[in-house]
Amino acid sequence: MVKCQLNDKDVIIEVFKRARRPPRKTAPAPPGRARRRIGQIGNHAVHRGEPDPSIAEPVRHGHRHAVAMHATASRHRLECSTLNIGCSIAAIARPSPAIATTPHRPMASKEQRSDQILELVDSRHFMSIGDLAKALTVSEMTIRRDVRDLADAGKVRTVYGGVASLENGGATSSYNAQTEHGQHVDEKRRIAQAACALLTPGDVVILDSGTTVQQLAECLPADGTYTFICYSLNTINVLAKRENTTVISLGGVLSPKSYTFSGPDAILAMNRYRANKAFIGATGYELKQGLTCSYVEDCSWKQAAMQSSVESILLVDSSKFGKVSTCSFAGVEHFDTVITDAGIPDRYRYDLEAKGPKLVIAG
Repeated sequence: MVKCQLNDKDVIIEVFKRARRPPRKTAPAPPGRARRRIGQIGNHAVHRGEPDPSIAEPVRHGHRHAVAMHATASRHRLECSTLNIGCSIAAIARPSPAIATTPHRPMASKEQRSDQILELVDSRHFMSIGDLAKALTVSEMTIRRDVRDLADAGKVRTVYGGVASLENGGATSSYNAQTEHGQHVDEKRRIAQAACALLTPGDVVILDSGTTVQQLAECLPADGTYTFICYSLNTINVLAKRENTTVISLGGVLSPKSYTFSGPDAILAMNRYRANKAFIGATGYELKQGLTCSYVEDCSWKQAAMQSSVESILLVDSSKFGKVSTCSFAGVEHFDTVITDAGIPDRYRYDLEAKGPKLVIAG
């Protein structure tokens, strides 16, 4: 901070210089015209051309004490001005506080990123492009290039929305549509009948793959007019026998075990459609892992169907609770309604009621 020390002697000399300075000559006012008043000091009116009485009067009458008092006041005003200037200078010169910044971390090499991608995909079986980009702190464009190179090398499989491990292919899954169709038939039929009660004539409906959803197609009322969007060959065959029903089949590559079509072009076709309701099945539901299915391709189908519909309805029999399959596709909180049978364990019933979807117990 800048600080000035003023000498009383210097101030007194400056005051005397100002007092002895002759007043500025001005033309006298014309006759009959009042002098122009320019201010007032105390009770004394000051007119143009008159000396400052606060300085001149003490000098003319020899009042040195008054001069000393005036000098002290002048020094005080100068010191205050100097203090303000010093504060301003100090504020300007004061360094700004340091801004905390995250240390820059160099981007990993292509080989390092490829190893990390393989490790993540093998451990989780499926990773989306966005999740990989966040995990490796790189752009999605970089991840897409790395994934494409890994797929060309035969190390991973690219699927809709991300990348899957080779061990998660349809041929290695334990799910078989024909085997599953003969299990828990009564429970699935009751669930399907409860689902049919939610349909309104004229609805556009997306039907997922799975034997419980296929039961819904078999339980439809005969007099209803509906439009169904399907990617399961078994469900398409059931609906093809109905009258007053429009069936939109989303083609692709047919899986010999799940009898469903798959492929990126089919998923893109699904995204162009919109529906009132989507009925979705699941292979398993576990409290921590959420809803899972056996095939990555089916996982992509289910997610696309839920995004394309106004209302998502989960159909799952009680044997699926507590089971975990290959790929996680959603949580129960993403559904509007869950339909199951009376065999649901209590802890799963409480979990569903706490997470918000409407729970329907098919009796």
